[in-house]
Amino acid sequence: MDISARLQKELAKAKAFNSEGNTERKNDLVRLNKKTPLFGRILPLAGEDWFAKEFSQFFMNYTKSDGSRANAVVEVDLDDPNDVLANAVKEVLSWNASHENNKINLSDNDRYGFNVQHKVELVTIPVTQTPQGYKMELSTKVQGMPNLVNYQVSRATYYTILGMFGDGYMIDNKPFDTELSFVTLGKTYPLTAHINKEGKGYDVALRADIQLPAINPHILDKDENGEYKYIDNPNKFHKPTYLASPDFANMLANVIKGRLEDAKKSESVPNAQVSMEQPVSPQEDNTFVPGGSTSFNEFEEPKQEQQAPAQVQEQSDPFASNANQQSQDDFGDFGDDFGGFEGSTSFENFMNNNN
Repeated sequence: MDISARLQKELAKAKAFNSEGNTERKNDLVRLNKKTPLFGRILPLAGEDWFAKEFSQFFMNYTKSDGSRANAVVEVDLDDPNDVLANAVKEVLSWNASHENNKINLSDNDRYGFNVQHKVELVTIPVTQTPQGYKMELSTKVQGMPNLVNYQVSRATYYTILGMFGDGYMIDNKPFDTELSFVTLGKTYPLTAHINKEGKGYDVALRADIQLPAINPHILDKDENGEYKYIDNPNKFHKPTYLASPDFANMLANVIKGRLEDAKKSESVPNAQVSMEQPVSPQEDNTFVPGGSTSFNEFEEPKQEQQAPAQVQEQSDPFASNANQQSQDDFGDFGDDFGGFEGSTSFENFMNNNN
């Protein structure tokens, strides 16, 4: 064996692998929910980079070669006909819609039924209230740099934000200098997103009574490799699993198809003996995980790991404003806060969105 040539080949694979998004995050990642509301400004990205990244994901378990159960977070593109996992998931959604008493759950923790979550990741600078007024938080890592936090919000929240761009907001009695309105490096206002009083959706509002100063444009600086120096680019951390790890995606697709066949068999033959799920080999276990995790084996379905940035004791409610309200219908089923997966696809919603 030519060790030198093999080493160069493996190094090239590792470089390509890391460039596809399996890199460590520089900043905190927070999921918008009742424990971690959003109160901060949204940052644009440089050049042609869009400020937000949409992605769809679901959770499933599979059996490893040693007989133990492993968890996987899977990203899919439901609009891509070549996505083998998306195609398998559509079959599950279709089956579940017509088999109320024999639904397929892909995860051991599918307490509320199987769903595909639709999320959007964006970059924010949290705002906190001080005795001197509202201030952007400063980083504890880079002196003089604002504290950067990536938020994952529901697709409905993101669409509400997009709709607000056309609401005619002004700064210093003049229109914002960008088509993205308040998503700017210049003077702007913070955004709030939090669960409404009814607990059935999120209220999203722009706090036009709180003006924030412009930010040093060097916050968007890139290194010699074209990577942001300070920002976690949301586009780097999300890629359909079938592209990021084709072999693993095919294995998971076969697991899903096997469960579907078992469900069909139990329908056609009363008390039928369903087949045992085939374990996967160790080589198939260690693969890419969207969002910068290192191994599917180590992944656990998300419990709240990262708390929202610390807030100074409030003098008034920073979320008290006229908000854009989202009803439960906007979200489909809700996440851990509501008893289901927030921002998710049921079969009916999927068909309505794709007709």
